[in-house]
Amino acid sequence: MNADNRQGRRTGVKVQLPPERLDSRRIFSREARRLSADEVRLWNQRNHPLLEQYGLEIASVMVLPVARATGLATGTPPPGAGPLQTGMRDRLLLAASLGALSVSMSGRGDLLARRPEERDAAKKSIKENNDRNSTAAMTEALYALSDASPDVSLRIAIGEGARLKPGEKGGNPTLYSGQVIGAGAKQYAIAVDTVEGTSKSTLFDHSCGTLLYITESRIPAVPDVYFDKCQIRGVDGVTVADPLEKVVEAVMEARGTREVNFFALDRPRHPIDRMLSLGANMRIDTDGDAYPVIAAGLEWGVYPDNLRPLDGVCGNIGGAAEMIASAAGGWYLGVRSSARFCASKIRRWEERYDLSAQDEAVVRAGGFDPSRVYRIEDLVPGIAGADAAFVAAAISDNWHIPCLNAVFVGGNFATVSALFIGAAGTADLYGIVFSYRQPLERTVETITPILTRILGIPAAEIPGAVRGALSSPAGARRLRHEMATSYYTHITELPGGRMRLDLSAAAKVESAEALAFLKAVTEAAPEWFAD
Repeated sequence: MNADNRQGRRTGVKVQLPPERLDSRRIFSREARRLSADEVRLWNQRNHPLLEQYGLEIASVMVLPVARATGLATGTPPPGAGPLQTGMRDRLLLAASLGALSVSMSGRGDLLARRPEERDAAKKSIKENNDRNSTAAMTEALYALSDASPDVSLRIAIGEGARLKPGEKGGNPTLYSGQVIGAGAKQYAIAVDTVEGTSKSTLFDHSCGTLLYITESRIPAVPDVYFDKCQIRGVDGVTVADPLEKVVEAVMEARGTREVNFFALDRPRHPIDRMLSLGANMRIDTDGDAYPVIAAGLEWGVYPDNLRPLDGVCGNIGGAAEMIASAAGGWYLGVRSSARFCASKIRRWEERYDLSAQDEAVVRAGGFDPSRVYRIEDLVPGIAGADAAFVAAAISDNWHIPCLNAVFVGGNFATVSALFIGAAGTADLYGIVFSYRQPLERTVETITPILTRILGIPAAEIPGAVRGALSSPAGARRLRHEMATSYYTHITELPGGRMRLDLSAAAKVESAEALAFLKAVTEAAPEWFAD
């Protein structure tokens, strides 16, 4: 029980930089540096094929260390940093950043242009476009990485978006589980959410962005169901199996204060009032429980009412699949995550482990035990010794992580903020400035997926647009990738690069424009498909 009967506070999630970082002798910006002209030139040379595709050039790169082992601010890799943290760093940063830029140039906040009474009808299509925009850019960036490193292949172990959600058809555009990019013998596994907070992106609401986790370890395909999660920085003695009282008391004891801060999503199923009665301050948001895990590890921002950082995530149920990326990224910063599978339908906190027979079958079919408590070390075997990186880029201002700011789209340039966390325990915030080689309108058109543009025209005009896109090798390649990541639920990839498309299944859930596209592409590019 709460010994001093202190009731915790329920607040929003917005943090600020600690006051001690802001005086003239310790001001945080003095730790930052700008890459030299030669370093920027190297980024452009290494990534020229990718940048040229969108008519972009990197104008400058700024780096701000926020968690430091040794040497990273000067470009010297810390002990234990492998290729993902060194030679592939720029490519991974561009994968996250271009996804955020694509949404920000075409789709971010577009629901605000609709009258309030029209928004419910338009929200689904705008969300799908934003998912597709980010997915397409991130896909091209990962293909560019594999093209530049033929010895490497990338396997998507977990992609967020496949699960059927209320009011949606499921199978939203995403880098999907099982997708393989490249053919090299050195395989890396990826957990990715191409838009964390897609609903927020439609309104330009806070704390939406892109994120991916890549590792040389194996990541098992976790069933896309619910997890009860306990994710606490620097406290090893408790797990999700412990009563809430024990978790709260353990954190209070470890911190030496009763002013502890936990995050949970604002859901009826979550025990927020119970946590408040135990004296915990609950920092609540409507969507997005990945960034709070990273924020707890960084300790980069503090809440204005007690000037303390987030201690962790507790009393929170969310998607099992998307947990992996943030939990792994947080692990390198001292966040210890444990989780247990939950029922697909949960009305009350006390019913979270009442799995139906179907729930249990789904979990067991994935090779997991419904009653077991899983640590992130179990879900990413070998995490302690493997090369790995977590990367995120902001679409809107991130209220959990100061300086991870919204994409700024200017008339001839754009600035993207991104976070890079290496397995060696370092973290850096990047500010990447892109300049346009074309007018803004043409740049927006170029970075918008070809498929998004095709789906926006009348169905009768789609066959001609498809033929036009296929007339160039670059256009055909992009369209092939965009089709695969948008309609993976209807496509079976076959040996030799061909695929089998189930048009009858697509007809049950896809729009008339999508069906017109799928039929047109089978006629215009028959070599892509099996007989």
